Amino acid sequence: MESETESPISDEEDLELASFRSLASTVQMEITTGLTTEYLDSLCLYPLKIYRDGEVLTVRDFDELDKLGLDYLYTEELKEAVADYDPDTLTLTDGRAIVGNPETAYVVLGKMDPGLSGIIEFHYN
Repeated sequence: MESETESPISDEEDLELASFRSLASTVQMEITTGLTTEYLDSLCLYPLKIYRDGEVLTVRDFDELDKLGLDYLYTEELKEAVADYDPDTLTLTDGRAIVGNPETAYVVLGKMDPGLSGIIEFHYN
């Protein structure tokens, strides 16, 4: 009799993917509703990189994020790209995932330690 159970590695990968998809849904809700920098802060892993206008800005903590503000981060292109994104289609590559549209604007989700994941990059094309 053959067992139909998956290997522990596969279960772990499935759990990680489910966790990232849940995070993507939360990020989607935050970016499309634009609540507060305090709430966004809870979804970010620092240092946070922002790629915009050919430059890279590094945000090191909440104070820098708060000073930058949501208006700077939540452009119309990003809000639209994230609103149109389906978290169920999210895929992981080397512990990273894109939420949004690589052609216009998106965020990158990543992890620092097991169990600690969040937004690590903002990209604007």
